[in-house]
Amino acid sequence: MTIFCHEFIITQEFSSPRTPQQNGVAERRNRTIIDANKTLLSDSLKVRDRSILH
Repeated sequence: MTIFCHEFIITQEFSSPRTPQQNGVAERRNRTIIDANKTLLSDSLKVRDRSILH
């Protein structure tokens, strides 16, 4: 891999693994986005269903 990266002038950067705290923040952010999307989808289906009934 080092030879490949050197050949194509790609720099390799290594970092420490994410801490549990960072994972928790990302999980909460993802859950918030998923919940918001579910709400938008649910609301759009309600509007569509009401327009079909009228």
